[in-house]
Amino acid sequence: MLFRSIGNIGNTGRTTGPHLHVESVPRTAVSESQLDSLVSKYIKFAGKSRGRGYAGHGYSSGGAIDYPAPEGTPIYLTNGATVSTVESTGCKVGDGSCGGGFGNSILVNTPEGTKLRLAHIQDQSIPPNLPTLSASGSGGKTSPSAATGPTNKALTIETSFK
Repeated sequence: MLFRSIGNIGNTGRTTGPHLHVESVPRTAVSESQLDSLVSKYIKFAGKSRGRGYAGHGYSSGGAIDYPAPEGTPIYLTNGATVSTVESTGCKVGDGSCGGGFGNSILVNTPEGTKLRLAHIQDQSIPPNLPTLSASGSGGKTSPSAATGPTNKALTIETSFK
């Protein structure tokens, strides 16, 4: 099984504590139970548990689930899930205008064809070699105008466990 690091759990955007927000794109593409199953299959991080970790967080209706976890917990993709695009980077805690309130976020493709948005990722934890959108000149935030390749050279390490 291959694991690919895509960032760390954070507290960016319009949020009140560290957690990973996962939703289907479009948001109503799958039921909550299907979404939870996709997350269990393709998104790995230590201490993952669905439910309320603190006030205001837990799972919400309409194809979105919040997974409370300590800030800085590494997030990995596995089982053939791939990064589609990095939606927003450079967002700080409380920066509700960045990424529409999602903060630093990534779109992920699953082998089933469902697209997932992973949001509130820790600032500066997204590897520079992930597919990204062009910078818009607005403080490191991105613009959906055109997809470009990464500009930094980086080393990707993948591990296989048997």
